[in-house]
Formats: sequence, structure tokens, C-alpha cells
Amino acid sequence: MPENKDADKEIPQLPEVPDAENVARALGLIFSNLSLYGPAHGVTKQSIKNAYAVITNALEKCNEIYFSIVEDRLMLNGREVEQKNPLVKGLVTYLSERDASGFSFVKGLSENEFEEIIKIMTIPGEQLKEVGGLAGKLRESGVQHIGVKQVVYKAITEDEVVVSKKALMGTE
Repeated sequence: MPENKDADKEIPQLPEVPDAENVARALGLIFSNLSLYGPAHGVTKQSIKNAYAVITNALEKCNEIYFSIVEDRLMLNGREVEQKNPLVKGLVTYLSERDASGFSFVKGLSENEFEEIIKIMTIPGEQLKEVGGLAGKLRESGVQHIGVKQVVYKAITEDEVVVSKKALMGTE
């Protein structure tokens, strides 16, 4: 069995997101307002502006906010966000329906880029998948400060070995 020389390397961890619950609630409020009022309504537009302010404020302190869904739990930078608030629960559902887990906002995010991801996420789940998913639409739009990473969590047995894609392809 080949030895995994990277096995002892520590995986770099993103810093904790300041006020993570407010970040999640602000994003959840957008999608709640979209379903209640539609994208053109003033309430929705204001929730987008407010969420952008909350997110960019957090980015000033942590440089990146990585959103992922793990077993129906929202994680920001690898840390679980409490789901007592219905807006946070709604965000988990909304992202899950669109397979939109695994994206990040990076410091320097512009208001136009933020509005672009919101616009993309208004596409119903199945339709979004048909046009390349969140990753495909973001690539197509050319945004610079939003990233997409698909992370898969899988239980492995003692007999299994985790190998990086680069090592498997022989490019390491």
C-alpha cells in the first residue's frame, strides 16, 4: 500500500467568521423576501443591501467566508451555525435545493458580484443544475470574489486510504 506523505500535514483552517449567525440570517432573509415579494420589491432590494453590508463587514475581519452544508447543517468556515432561527433553517433548505453548498465570498466582493450570485440563486434548483449549476453560472458571469468548491464528506474504514487527486493522476 502506498504511503500518503501528506497524511500528517495539517489542513489549513479558515478563521472563524465574526457574527456568523447574523451573516447567515442576512443571507436567509434575502431568499425569504425573494419568495414573498419577488426580486423587484423594495423590501427585497433593501435586504440585499443589508446582507452585503453584513458580509463585507465580516470579510474585513476574516478575508473569506466559506458556506457549506453538511448533513443538513450550515457551516461557515467549517464551523456550525446554530439553526434556531427560521431564516438560517430556510437558508439551508434554499441552498440544498440548488446544490449550492460549497461557495465562498472573498474580501473585495463587489456589490455587483453579490447581486450576481443572488440572481443566479433565484433560478429554481432543477433549472440551475441543467445550466451547469452554481459553479457553471458563476464561471460564465466572470465574478472574481466568489469561489465554488465542492467538498464531499465520506466515512472511510481503517483499510481505506485517502489520496489527493493530484497524487492519483501522478501530477504531484
